[in-house]
Amino acid sequence: MSVLFCMGLIYILLVPPMQIPDEPAHFGRILQLSRGEIFPIKIDNQTGGYFSKNISNQLRLFGEVPFHGTNKVSRSAVLSLWQDLPELTLLERSEFVEFSNMALYNPVVYLPSIMSVSIGRILNLNYLSHLYLARVFSWIIAFFALSYCISILDFHRKTQIFFALGFLTPIGLSQFASISADSLSFAFSAICIALTIRAWQFGIEKIFWPKLILIALCLSLSKLVYFSIALLPLLLLLKYREKKNLHYAVLLILAAVFPTLIWAILIKTYYSPIRPGIDPDAQLAFLKSEPFALFHVIKIHFTQQWKELLSTYTGKLGWLDTPIRFSFEYALILTIASFLSPKEKLRLSFSYLATAWATLCALLFILLIYFSIYLSFNPIGQSYMEGMTGRYLIPAMVILFLFLPSLSFAKRPTIHKIYYGLLGLCFLFIHVKAYTSLWKRFWIP
Repeated sequence: MSVLFCMGLIYILLVPPMQIPDEPAHFGRILQLSRGEIFPIKIDNQTGGYFSKNISNQLRLFGEVPFHGTNKVSRSAVLSLWQDLPELTLLERSEFVEFSNMALYNPVVYLPSIMSVSIGRILNLNYLSHLYLARVFSWIIAFFALSYCISILDFHRKTQIFFALGFLTPIGLSQFASISADSLSFAFSAICIALTIRAWQFGIEKIFWPKLILIALCLSLSKLVYFSIALLPLLLLLKYREKKNLHYAVLLILAAVFPTLIWAILIKTYYSPIRPGIDPDAQLAFLKSEPFALFHVIKIHFTQQWKELLSTYTGKLGWLDTPIRFSFEYALILTIASFLSPKEKLRLSFSYLATAWATLCALLFILLIYFSIYLSFNPIGQSYMEGMTGRYLIPAMVILFLFLPSLSFAKRPTIHKIYYGLLGLCFLFIHVKAYTSLWKRFWIP
């Protein structure tokens, strides 16, 4: 686990300031929440917040780098800024900063970063120090969540390994080690999946349902579509049918659904389109008049872009402008390998109904992702999908890896070692390729 922790720190150091997707918007929202402002400010057709001119300028640091492959960052420039930037002050509100795409996120997904900003203000840190401290805090929380999950899955080697490999693709690990809302959303999803699998195998412990209801609440308050992941533990009712479990399941559903609905209602008036020609209400009206249009768009996207989806599930880093060589091949190997299962002493198998429910939760999650992107990022009635990337599917991919049936093969320990050894080598190889891609893309030699 110490190696994994160091791998996350490498991503933190290799990605220059403001070069994680939407990092300026994420950090603007974090600074706003750190002042206790839960709801953003909407002016005309823009949503964001008021900050000092210094913070407004600093949120645009290295703004010439994204999407321009020849524009790079020098280490001396970053070090100079680190030394010269003044202490971060949040009290001044002289200039409006727009971050419409992140302004609607619930404070829950930014809690580690909000804590880091509070500590940074006590220590009188400057802007860059705050940014890197927030990245480190997010990674520490995510690391402990992942460590907990991996430890409670130690009873079944294949499950434990594919759980880790599924979440820790280069884009997955880089998001865990960032201030993105994905960091904590992925972490909550991981805990929900791991607890469900352990309970299926060993029974429901005394504090299991309270833990799951808390995680369901957190998932419901992360990105809006994540409530579907919180419904996964309901498959336990197929095996453990006691009346008290049914009562807890009702509470779980309420915790998963109602906070999402309430937050969606509260923030609706603050919504601003993130690009011209976008109107979610009109798009929704179109989908009501053409109920199967979205499924047609999804079908076209899957059939034409499935290689791109697999590649971006492994990762396009930076502002999705830093491809990783062999990313498609790695995702393909991981997917194929998940359908092979070395025979182990302890057999982990799910009933057909449990597998069906898990698959339904994963497919519902994928459908909701497509639905939300089609509403918020695509022009009305468009026949193809824009803005969809494989990293959004990480929790669903992990569920499918772990719950779909697999083909058992030889009991011989030597073959098992070769199987897991090759997966481990592929894992290290793709992360080394990711590190070298980041170095070549962003840093002046």
